[in-house]
Amino acid sequence: TLLLLFLLLLLLLLVLLRGLRRNWLRCNENLLRPRRRSQPVLGAQRLFRRRRLRRRRRRRIGSVRLDRHRARHGVACNARRVIRIRVWLLLLLLLLLLALLWPRVPGSAPLIDRATGRPTSEPVPFANRWKLFVLFQTRLGWLLCKLPPMRAYLATISRNKGKQYDRADSKALIRQFVRDYGVRAGDAEKPVEEYRTLNEFFYRKLRPGLRPIAARDDDWVAVQPCDCRLHVFQSVEAAQRLWIKGSSFSLTALTGSRERTFAGGSLALCRLAPTDYHRFHSPVDGVVGDAVQLSGEYFSVKHMAVRSPVDVLTTNKRVYLPIRSDRFGTVGYVMVGATHVGSIVLTVQSGDRVRKGDEIGYFAYGGP
Repeated sequence: TLLLLFLLLLLLLLVLLRGLRRNWLRCNENLLRPRRRSQPVLGAQRLFRRRRLRRRRRRRIGSVRLDRHRARHGVACNARRVIRIRVWLLLLLLLLLLALLWPRVPGSAPLIDRATGRPTSEPVPFANRWKLFVLFQTRLGWLLCKLPPMRAYLATISRNKGKQYDRADSKALIRQFVRDYGVRAGDAEKPVEEYRTLNEFFYRKLRPGLRPIAARDDDWVAVQPCDCRLHVFQSVEAAQRLWIKGSSFSLTALTGSRERTFAGGSLALCRLAPTDYHRFHSPVDGVVGDAVQLSGEYFSVKHMAVRSPVDVLTTNKRVYLPIRSDRFGTVGYVMVGATHVGSIVLTVQSGDRVRKGDEIGYFAYGGP
């Protein structure tokens, strides 16, 4: 849809520019007269000159015929007026492009590397960054996100991506995936060559002891549940004011539950990137409750999307899993799918008791 729209706009620009050139030549008939050359012209140059003069004569004859036609019917021939009209149309078209593509929300998010304390940024290929910009930071993109064909397209490509990366021939793409996203392949449980598919490498396990659990025996300490870009807010209102821009974001819409136990609670937003380890763990000690599968869309969860008016967190496919903790009460654990990565697999069942840092599930490539 975006490609067809841009092709249409480019075609209109070319038509306007061609009309401007034609009218400008009519206003300057001296440019249409062939110039005399003193030196002889031979061979291909002579043929090229004859063709050029023939084209100029045809243009001149057409211009004269048009002038005679207008004069015969009492219409004043004013090419300059036509030029002004076309220039105004061209300016209006450019303003339309700016109105559709001008960003309305901040496009960058400050990230601090906790190991070094320095600002950093997540690696995003240029083509993906441009798509995210158009889809989530322009009015045109916001309109497209509301259309059923766009939502069906995202679900289709997510499903197809999962099938592609589950095939044995996708093993050849693992090395390229590691290079493109800067994945630390040495942290994986097995060597890269031992993974059968790209999807299997994507939801890989880590070597034992690589992620030590903080205060393992202290029930009052909650830990980060996964490798992610972590954003912690004192309240949901603070998250909506500072980060989440979706107009209909609420805990009820996010969890699909009418429980009031989260009123006034804090919120931690853990956003994963392709370079990350995609298994998630329990942040507290407790008992796993009944999982609630919530169907939805497959929008991206990059910072551009989360900070846009599109309600990504409450409309995407997600799984709500309550964990009942003795110290923290009920902890609402929500796993949100994304474009391409829409498969959410749980490795625990209702009633299981988990300790802080125990695995709960993983994300994988795939869709509905």
